[in-house]
Amino acid sequence: MINYVGEFIYISIKIIWLCLSFLFLGYQVNVGNRKERMILMAVVKVVELMADSTESWEAATQAAVTEASKTIDNIQSVYVKNFQAVVDNKNITKYRVNVKVSFVVK
Repeated sequence: MINYVGEFIYISIKIIWLCLSFLFLGYQVNVGNRKERMILMAVVKVVELMADSTESWEAATQAAVTEASKTIDNIQSVYVKNFQAVVDNKNITKYRVNVKVSFVVK
């Protein structure tokens, strides 16, 4: 389980890096005989959410994204900031996550 969580975090960070590098570093285009660098500027907003699930941290993360997508368009990535579990009678009863959801503002 922990290996999957670590891999999920690594993939999330990689996605955030790719999105931000594309948005802010720009790319080259050919204009006639010369190459020019185009810089795309976008406003990216980040909101922080908390969600929980009785199944897993992945399910709690999906619940946060599902709930956020009801009112937010253009969700680009989700970063899991914190993991927490609620224990009752030596068993985990709830998995909680604190996530940061980033999206492009039109």
